[in-house]
Amino acid sequence: MKSIIYLLGMFLSLSFFSCNKSDELNDLNLEELDGTWQLVYLDYGDEIYFGKVPLIEDGYIISFDGSGNFTSNQFDDCQKGTYEVEEGYITFTFDCPNSGNMLSSGIQKENYSFDDGFLYLSPTYKAYIEGCYSQFKKISD
Repeated sequence: MKSIIYLLGMFLSLSFFSCNKSDELNDLNLEELDGTWQLVYLDYGDEIYFGKVPLIEDGYIISFDGSGNFTSNQFDDCQKGTYEVEEGYITFTFDCPNSGNMLSSGIQKENYSFDDGFLYLSPTYKAYIEGCYSQFKKISD
């Protein structure tokens, strides 16, 4: 009985944390999404375990064409696909033969937000105790 109560307590305490920064930020303006974005910062949520992550100088790039297609150099063997924007989420569907080997089987659903000229993406397919996000800076329209 103690183990059930312990597990229930653990589950409830973890449910207060998520890998989501969008609650704190403004909704994404879809017209501003079009263009090319470069990763400049990653936050894994807990400096105690991972330490402070420095700014990234040569982060991967994502380009949105405004018609539902994207390109990205995040993965060497899988660099294009389609995206769909829903309330609070961007779903990336990678179009490559090896997408089934990816952590998310080629479909990556990300919480999104937009703040002060930056795009923030937080994966829904990874679990971190205190949240995580990737910060992107627009480098071209």
